[in-house]
Amino acid sequence: MSTLISEYRRLTVGREALSALDAALALLERATGIQTRVRHGVLVISGIPTWTPPVASWQSLSVPVARDATVDEGHTLTLRPATGQRALRVRFIRTQWCLTILPPKLSQLRVPDTQYSFVIDCLLLLFHQAYFTLLPKLEAASLATERNTLVSAFFRFAEHVPDIAERFRITGLAHEARRDASRAVASFEKALLASHVDEHVFMTRLQTLWMTLLDKKDFEPALQLLLKVMLMVPLKHLGELKELILSTFSEYRDARANGRVAG
Repeated sequence: MSTLISEYRRLTVGREALSALDAALALLERATGIQTRVRHGVLVISGIPTWTPPVASWQSLSVPVARDATVDEGHTLTLRPATGQRALRVRFIRTQWCLTILPPKLSQLRVPDTQYSFVIDCLLLLFHQAYFTLLPKLEAASLATERNTLVSAFFRFAEHVPDIAERFRITGLAHEARRDASRAVASFEKALLASHVDEHVFMTRLQTLWMTLLDKKDFEPALQLLLKVMLMVPLKHLGELKELILSTFSEYRDARANGRVAG
């Protein structure tokens, strides 16, 4: 287990890349004993759970497969015929299975708490790489169906994330991927409200909400958010908060100068 934890820590500080996505998939397989492989357009599930006693082989948790389809609500999994984007599609279907099918299956098994928490952490790591690496690659390759299906997988995965704040953050990112800024803001607000000001992720979640408001050109709500939070955060964050406030005024001035907002 210590080797797995060391690999997890290494990946959390690494860069966002398809190689990191592959490493996250490999780590998840090692942590669970599951193996996912795409062969001849079909996703093959195999392996034995790493915890004891094993209540079922992973084969018994496999789902139906069919040609020329993607994952649907009936859990049908396949890969479309191989083309120049085959490698992306292989990553897409393996990632989607892990994010949508694996979490509810885990909750049905007698997984020890410590191992369950670690698997969830690995899934969160996989989500991060899928969102910031795989999703843009699918869009760039004009794989619209796969991209939209992966975004739907993010919503389904969020339902099984134990941490409430993290659940709302993932939901907000999924809304952003759908270009729904208003719902993204609502989710990021809930994530921030569910976070304590002393948590190390509080400022990260604050900046996520602030940046989304700026992207919407909602400069006044963005400034009000920062002024409100200023009364709550520890002294060590005041300098960073001051920079965000100054950046808000700077963004507003630039937007006015370019005619993007009214005076």
